[in-house]
Amino acid sequence: MAELRYTEVGQVQSIRGSIVVVEGLKSCINGQLVEFGFGTLGTILGFNEKEAYILIIKLTTEIKTGDEVRASLEPFNVPVGNNFIGRIVSPLGDPLDG
Repeated sequence: MAELRYTEVGQVQSIRGSIVVVEGLKSCINGQLVEFGFGTLGTILGFNEKEAYILIIKLTTEIKTGDEVRASLEPFNVPVGNNFIGRIVSPLGDPLDG
């Protein structure tokens, strides 16, 4: 994955299973990619005036209340094409079957 560029920074308010509630991402949009630090990635599922709800799609480190969250300029996307037919891939589209 290419290096991400970021638009704004928020803060983790709570964690509910695979969903993280974050404050401070005032300009977020659905599908936007976010990074929690050290490679943990998520995508914005929904938001309101106060909070954004983020689904974790790649967990590399433990997420804690108060952690910084950086919203990227890129939307979440997965590559597609004939070379993916029949393949087992991660949520990010990385091949898992060799």
